[in-house]
Amino acid sequence: MQTPKYDQISAQYADLLRWGLENSWTHFAITVHILLEIAADLKDLRVCDLGCGEGHLARSLAQHGAIVTGVDLSTKMLALAKARSAEISNLDYVNDDAQSLKKLGKASFDLVISNLAFMDIPDLNQTYQAVQRILKPGGRFIFSILHPCFEAPFQIPESQVETDTEGNFVACRVIRYTEEGYWNSGGDGIRGAVGAYHRKISTYINGLLDNGFRLQQLHEPTLPPGNYKTPDKQWLSKVPKTLIVDSYKP
Repeated sequence: MQTPKYDQISAQYADLLRWGLENSWTHFAITVHILLEIAADLKDLRVCDLGCGEGHLARSLAQHGAIVTGVDLSTKMLALAKARSAEISNLDYVNDDAQSLKKLGKASFDLVISNLAFMDIPDLNQTYQAVQRILKPGGRFIFSILHPCFEAPFQIPESQVETDTEGNFVACRVIRYTEEGYWNSGGDGIRGAVGAYHRKISTYINGLLDNGFRLQQLHEPTLPPGNYKTPDKQWLSKVPKTLIVDSYKP
């Protein structure tokens, strides 16, 4: 079991996530909205929220009628999740490694869903195998990731974004798309604290197919076109920050 890095930054990450979900224009809020829209009718489905963190998606899934098990490696993130879910009866949490899911039974879930977690997991293939095992035949597997094309590895003082002299967004810089593996930005943000595992889109999709899943759709959420005043909003209206993969187990 890998070291739970998010134990070290649980408060920092929870604060960032709270801000992101409270502001509807952020990629955090947009991605959760699309995930719930794609999942559609959740009533009485058994759902695993893989890499649940402080439980924001798990709570929404439960409020839509699903019977939810949130799974995370970080005990501190799970402590936050449990505290924020105390009054929700159709939701529980399990401390487990996404690469094995040893505490979850075979073919026990109708849906496995994961939001912005796979970039933190070292072995993608083992994770796919674990999901394949716990998912019922015909069950769905939906996950979101930071978009591999536009959130590729960089290191401070390199910048992902180019702006003009007035601070308006011009372009997203893709610096090392082909360099798969662990990277760290070297900054004071989340990717400077815990780093991430970068993989090409082909690695994500080919691995999914190789492990017996079938692809249904891809989604690249953005803000609708508009006259946005800040570079963050301008960026998100032109370039997707996340990629959502919708698949199923035959």
